[in-house]
Amino acid sequence: MNKLKGLIILLALSIAIVFFFFKEPIKNPNSTFFASGGDGLKDYYTTSYFVEYDTCYFHTYSMNYPHGENILFTGNQPSISFFIKFISDNIVDITDYTVAILNLFMLFSIILGTVLLYLLFQHFKLPVIYSIIAAIGITFLSPQIARLAGHFSLSYIFVIPAILYCIVKFHEKPTYWKSIILALLFIWFFGFHVYMIGFYSIVVVLYWVIIFAIKRNKLNYKTGFFHFSIQFLIPVFLILLINIITDDVADRSSYPWGFLHYTAYFQSILLPIGRPYAQFLYKISSFDSIDWEGFAFVGTTAAIGFLVICFNVVKKVSKRQKINVFNLDEHKLLLNVLLIISIIGLLYSFGLPFKLGLKSLVDYIGPLKQMRGIARFSWIFFYVINIYVFYYLWEMRKIIIKKPVYILLIGVGFSFLLYDAYYNVNFWSSFVNNKIPELSKDSEKTPEWKKIINQGNYQAILPLPYFNIGSENIWIEPVDGINNKNFIVSWKTGLPSMGVYLSRTSLSQTIINNQLCWEEYRKPKIISKLNPEKDILLLTLKNQDKIPEPQINLIRKSHFLYENDDFRLYQTPFDSLATLASNLYLETMQEYKNKKLFDHGTYKSDSKNKNFMVYKSSKNQRSNEFYIEKESNKQKIIYNGSFYETKLPLDNEQTEYVLSFWISDIYTDLLLRSRLIFELSDSENTVYDYQSHSLFDLIKTVDKNWALIELTFNVEKIEHFLKFRIRNRNLRNNFYNIDEIMIRPKNVSVYNKTDNYIMKNNRFFLKQNI
Repeated sequence: MNKLKGLIILLALSIAIVFFFFKEPIKNPNSTFFASGGDGLKDYYTTSYFVEYDTCYFHTYSMNYPHGENILFTGNQPSISFFIKFISDNIVDITDYTVAILNLFMLFSIILGTVLLYLLFQHFKLPVIYSIIAAIGITFLSPQIARLAGHFSLSYIFVIPAILYCIVKFHEKPTYWKSIILALLFIWFFGFHVYMIGFYSIVVVLYWVIIFAIKRNKLNYKTGFFHFSIQFLIPVFLILLINIITDDVADRSSYPWGFLHYTAYFQSILLPIGRPYAQFLYKISSFDSIDWEGFAFVGTTAAIGFLVICFNVVKKVSKRQKINVFNLDEHKLLLNVLLIISIIGLLYSFGLPFKLGLKSLVDYIGPLKQMRGIARFSWIFFYVINIYVFYYLWEMRKIIIKKPVYILLIGVGFSFLLYDAYYNVNFWSSFVNNKIPELSKDSEKTPEWKKIINQGNYQAILPLPYFNIGSENIWIEPVDGINNKNFIVSWKTGLPSMGVYLSRTSLSQTIINNQLCWEEYRKPKIISKLNPEKDILLLTLKNQDKIPEPQINLIRKSHFLYENDDFRLYQTPFDSLATLASNLYLETMQEYKNKKLFDHGTYKSDSKNKNFMVYKSSKNQRSNEFYIEKESNKQKIIYNGSFYETKLPLDNEQTEYVLSFWISDIYTDLLLRSRLIFELSDSENTVYDYQSHSLFDLIKTVDKNWALIELTFNVEKIEHFLKFRIRNRNLRNNFYNIDEIMIRPKNVSVYNKTDNYIMKNNRFFLKQNI
């Protein structure tokens, strides 16, 4: 059978298999959703919002209103959405079919993946039928199948095979046109996800490093460098230039959380964890510690093949025999080059060398830190080891004399491959048949809530409980699916969202947006950025028990519009936002005058006992920064430095206390990810309460460059000591300026009045703000 007929058979089989497992999305592509919430729904939403409502190609206002966000940080795949938008704006409106286009392209990528793997096997001169079976098995076993259930921009199976195929064809006969094709692929893949260019970079850069090393006496370095420049350096420069031109945010985090958390493991790559035939593995070990990101099982056949390769290498090394890696025919040489590249990617996915006591090296890898899901780099190994093993499985016919033994070996190898592939695709395809009636373009029924909303009256949606994910410094997680409800209402109305569920957002924008939902204190900066002519549409959970009190206050200032079983809608007048915090000084002064208070030196409280304290630092401890006034209390605390320690001002009637202080430099990357380490010990110095909290979880309010941190704790009615320090392994050489340390019983209010402010419980309400 010739190559073309084999390709036709492959296409027919691939289409049939895709249809079998994804019948519903193919039959109803515009009303079936691969994910009904989370990252998947977010990707549908941001893409659809961009093509339908946004007017700029590189900036979207779907979320993070009023700032918006660069499209490259939204999961809005420009490689697809740009085409949809361009066609809709200039030829014919196809925005109603965005969901269908996304769904069908993801499924088409599976078929394209089989084609590219088939062509790779054909390049290595394997039989047509053999190539068809191997290509189909590897494709449907791919770990990227799992991404169809949520991470759409990572689901494009054809990407890594395309990189490998282009490198293979270039290696066979280098031409400038092939280098240009590689460069174009680099730019196109960037429009899917930054990890795609991570895969590309590892393959292309390491390919040239190895080729320069092994062919140093035969290679024209000038020509080779020119090809490398076309394939890698020029597209990298173009992407950086595009980013500089289109992105005006200067304070994205350079150190995203989780770089060494989302790693792969030998077990998650080489063991058939979860397969019915491997249940015995759970009797040997538990795999609960492996994050789901780390699973990229290569298949039993490839795993055994890889272990055989490792065994042979160890055997030869132990016998001091020469390992022939590069002095081979071009096919085997290239396979060895690709295997070495993939093993380097695999080791990197394990967190090496950083986990070998070299964690500090993470500080020096530049943009690679942004790709924190390093387990995904094992995907290169997945494809290469399968190609490698099935190539040499065929080559074994030259070694095994008895034909029945060889046929049995091939049969067992393919049986494991096809079963593992079936298990993989059968499992993940069960998650992709979701219906969201409110979003179905095939439904003629308009949601009742959409009829209530007059879009012209509003400038944006504010979801409560508020969520803000993306700055890598502050995490306010969505509660009870409020993010999904927000996506749906924003999608159907075209109103941008003030909620954030994005990647690498601006730290300053995050603090500005969150200020609206922390305690009222100063006039929120965001007010000056809003449109004073339009109101805010408040979207809340129907059950408001999980909404923080400061956000409940926003609801009180709003007018009820509508409710159903999922959420409530309110209209929040702009004027009610514009007056936030404007009366706090007068209200607190009135309380101060009318309440029965007891004198305690320069302070007063509503308890006759002196059961609170405000830290007074010595002059040599004071920094140049202060919160309210130069004579205020301030201290520098450094990682690994000594604890701040004090004896608690206990009151026999009080058991619940509050520690609060102000900390500066909150716009410094990583600072709010620092942890407050808190200890309570008894008179014998025995610690009985140890707590560790991220600072961003303890923020009550902010003021300019300062944040108020507050922690509630319980004590017993005996003599006790309190210790705390601030720790951050990544800022270990930095000092933290803290000021106004206060410890008080939770149900006791402490006041201090001066000519400039009235202080209540470490909140300083300024007279000038009247």
